[in-house]
Amino acid sequence: MASVIVLNDGAEAASTFLRRFLVSHGAAFCRESLVETSAVLGLLGHLIETLDPELAAAMHSDPLMARHTHAMSPVMTWVTHECRSAATARNWLRGLSRRHPAAVVYAAAAFVISRRSAILLALRGPEATRAGSAFSTVREHDPRHTSAVVLPVVDGWLRRLPPRALLLTAPASVRKELADVPALWAALDDVVDIWEHEPNEGASSAAAPGEEEAALAASKRGELSTAELQSVARALGGSPAAAPGAAAGSTLAAAAIIIGVVIVGAVVVHAMA
Repeated sequence: MASVIVLNDGAEAASTFLRRFLVSHGAAFCRESLVETSAVLGLLGHLIETLDPELAAAMHSDPLMARHTHAMSPVMTWVTHECRSAATARNWLRGLSRRHPAAVVYAAAAFVISRRSAILLALRGPEATRAGSAFSTVREHDPRHTSAVVLPVVDGWLRRLPPRALLLTAPASVRKELADVPALWAALDDVVDIWEHEPNEGASSAAAPGEEEAALAASKRGELSTAELQSVARALGGSPAAAPGAAAGSTLAAAAIIIGVVIVGAVVVHAMA
């Protein structure tokens, strides 16, 4: 990340951005252990389960896939490690820096769901090879999944299922490990663009919930996981009704259709050539 900003904006800008990142958006990855990082991956699994239960169930059937370590790089480096140019990487940094610290988790979920058909096909393969095949499939980064395409999807999901609500409905172990990462619990309106401004101290003081609030959120989960939201998830990754034996060409064709959605009364479809 530092290299990207140095190449595009200079050393001083890189130093300023990273200082802000480490105390806000990157707080979960700046601890003495990887406990919080593992919990963030658990949060990703919970989000995929909410958006696409069938895909989540298939992935959780395999121990390697269930750990979601395939998302470690894009989550921790804000997708910059997978980009083919410094300018493209900067677009990701710029786009995510103005969004909630949990936005990268939603972006990672979009990447996984966009590979839905290929992942399910791989997991239905021979037992001896399916785990490695599926893991490789989900790690593949499609250059067409640009920030301009993925981030509108992220924005829609953030509004329908805000990070705090996602955390409230997450497994207790995930909530516990992330309870002392206040930036993740902040309200969307409390987040500032750390590319331009110092982190919002008010947002950083957001507290983890008590048991009563967690119980209230759990009862709201069904409302948040609506048919509309699930249809968006299916459209992003191809129809879940695709036949297990579909030809590779059909799978690639489905994966080539990327949908950008702003869920405020409209669904905007971007068809990629």
